[in-house]
Amino acid sequence: MLPLIAERKDNPGEDLISKIVHAEIDGERLSDIEIKSFVSFLLVAGSETTDLQMANMWLRLLEHPEQLAAVRQDRSLIPAAFAETLRHTPAVLMIMRQASEDTDFHNKTVRAGETVTLLLAAANQLLDSMDDIAFADGITPKQEGNFVRAPRSFPVTFRPT
Repeated sequence: MLPLIAERKDNPGEDLISKIVHAEIDGERLSDIEIKSFVSFLLVAGSETTDLQMANMWLRLLEHPEQLAAVRQDRSLIPAAFAETLRHTPAVLMIMRQASEDTDFHNKTVRAGETVTLLLAAANQLLDSMDDIAFADGITPKQEGNFVRAPRSFPVTFRPT
């Protein structure tokens, strides 16, 4: 990895490693060791979750032979099978976030800076308890990023039902 990092310093391209090598935060760049560690983390995180999610999809398809037969018959169902597995059996079961402001939720107050754990496997049941979910202030968050893309902040409002 270190020779590749050195190469991208001298001859940057449009690839992710070039962007990481030349990225600055408050005018400072990452060291070669920090870049190597970060890229290694990305490779492991991306490949491991993909491998695990594929295994979960095969697990569910083999448990439900009629669904496997349907996917075999109509290959356009593959994206839906994968998406349904993500909903039903995600490889990553939870994510943690910090509250940006004090928030009342189910008669509890989550203080700004406190960590909240979101259980992703239950996400489909969150839909039934948030009939009025909407973007806070009616503002649609912007997606950001070149390699992975998502809003950096996603303020919403709802009243739990």
